[in-house]
Amino acid sequence: GTTFINYVQSVRIQKAKELLCGTTMKVYEIAYCIGYDDEKYFSRVFKEMEKISANDYRKKFSNK
Repeated sequence: GTTFINYVQSVRIQKAKELLCGTTMKVYEIAYCIGYDDEKYFSRVFKEMEKISANDYRKKFSNK
């Protein structure tokens, strides 16, 4: 019940959430690792899907 693009974005954002909480990688490094060449585009997609920025997500949920 979802488009291919939405599925791929969902998988990428899930991996980004794991990396945000489990590593000290910078946001632009995470964006590159999950397949985004543009950090700003990644940040926009992340915020659209999670309703919170990647940096705020890390601050809120990180165990580091």
